[in-house]
Amino acid sequence: QARNFPLHPLSTYARLCFTQDDYDVFSMVRNPYSRTISAWKNKFYDPHVQGGGKAAAYPLSMRKGELRSFRRFARAHGLEGSEEGTLVPFSTFMTRIEAQKEGRRNHHWDTQTSVIQGHHFAITRIFRMEDEREACLLTLFSRLGFDPDWVQSRLTRPENKSSSPSHIGYDAATAEQARNIFAPDFEAFGYSQELPPKLVLR
Repeated sequence: QARNFPLHPLSTYARLCFTQDDYDVFSMVRNPYSRTISAWKNKFYDPHVQGGGKAAAYPLSMRKGELRSFRRFARAHGLEGSEEGTLVPFSTFMTRIEAQKEGRRNHHWDTQTSVIQGHHFAITRIFRMEDEREACLLTLFSRLGFDPDWVQSRLTRPENKSSSPSHIGYDAATAEQARNIFAPDFEAFGYSQELPPKLVLR
């Protein structure tokens, strides 16, 4: 629903950027391993599987931009996923984003340190999704005037999640790429570089 988000006058954004005196800035981050494979499943794997390989099954933004870009990269480097109708595999996905410059990648798979712009904003608090999600949402929505009990009840409802195929995960090579790409996130947010067992390719 991004197109329906309210836009404030430019002076509001200027005050946030240059003074920030009357603002608190919050952010939520996620384990880099989980976030990266989730982004690939959501943007590449699920549309490919659900659409039988047809490009029309991908979101418009993917068809017009990222999908073409990743296929061109795969062709240029002799990687899988270069042909129309084929899946861009996780290994190709990781090799592609490793070759991209930090801060220039799609925000779904760029470093979170660059996405949340901690170098620019004085961030009041950063919440980790794995163990601070509830605290984050209660903090934010309570500040916006929502009844905390209502927020709490919403937190118990099922979420929309990407698929969880058992044959997908990290191998030694993609895990090492993740550690290299997201080194700033592991350090800044205190995540262990040890790969969660559930994400290991078996």
